[in-house]
Amino acid sequence: MERTLGNGGMGIVYLARNPRLNRLVALKVLGELIAADTRGRARFEREAALAARLEHPNIVTLYDRAPSDAAVPWICMKYVGGGDVAQRMSERGGPLPDDQAAGAGGGA
Repeated sequence: MERTLGNGGMGIVYLARNPRLNRLVALKVLGELIAADTRGRARFEREAALAARLEHPNIVTLYDRAPSDAAVPWICMKYVGGGDVAQRMSERGGPLPDDQAAGAGGGA
């Protein structure tokens, strides 16, 4: 683990180095309370299964996920630098211009 990228209702997202591929990835780890809840864990696994089926330039690529019986459920995704939209809007003091919102320019 390099550092925490963010956290929310389901868990924490870390910047991590994949030891086998030696590249930076975003590692989403399910929080303990939700991991202990059967429905929360199923929702997390469904998120991983659905994300793995999506392929689009504007959707983060999912590389791997923990096995269903893992003690700590996680999803390994492509790391995309530059902060998040809320951070960018806060720094700007309002909405992003259309080209930045679409990812076409002004990246950090």
